Amino acid sequence: MAISRRVQAARRNGRLGGLATANNHSPEFLEARASKAGTTNCERYGVGYYSHIARGPRKKTSTRQRIKEVTETISTVVTPESSPLQLMQEAAKAI
Repeated sequence: MAISRRVQAARRNGRLGGLATANNHSPEFLEARASKAGTTNCERYGVGYYSHIARGPRKKTSTRQRIKEVTETISTVVTPESSPLQLMQEAAKAI
């Protein structure tokens, strides 16, 4: 399923807004804002919400292991005539 351009633009704009907020405000302001968000979520959803998240599945694959898998896959595919596009496609398949 393709992501719509509207969703992509919203994500991009939200990220840019977050980066601007981080650059324009003091660390104390950012810490207070993050703390307030945590207490608001706790009040809204209750303590059980956090235990529900903690019970969820954990990602077991480490980043180093993934990098090793991708490197091994690329090394088996690389030929002198390989284009950068082919290398990226093979790396994406490995992930």
